[in-house]
Amino acid sequence: VAEFARGRSELAPAAVGELAGQLVRALELGRILDRKLSFRIVGWTDEGGSEARNQALREARAEAVRAALVSAGVPGDRLVASA
Repeated sequence: VAEFARGRSELAPAAVGELAGQLVRALELGRILDRKLSFRIVGWTDEGGSEARNQALREARAEAVRAALVSAGVPGDRLVASA
């Protein structure tokens, strides 16, 4: 779980390391089990703001997590960002 400040889509760097480590371990386990694992990253918001604003924020948050994980070494072809 990655937490964001209200109304923001910037991911705290400290959150990336732990999450990336967990995904790398899961991908390694999948390789051992001869399975190609992939992960869906879903962005969430609270009920404040308009639906259009929240949809854009959910998309931006999911993509921020995906981009940070790719930068941390998780293969991008195994990650899908959605809202």
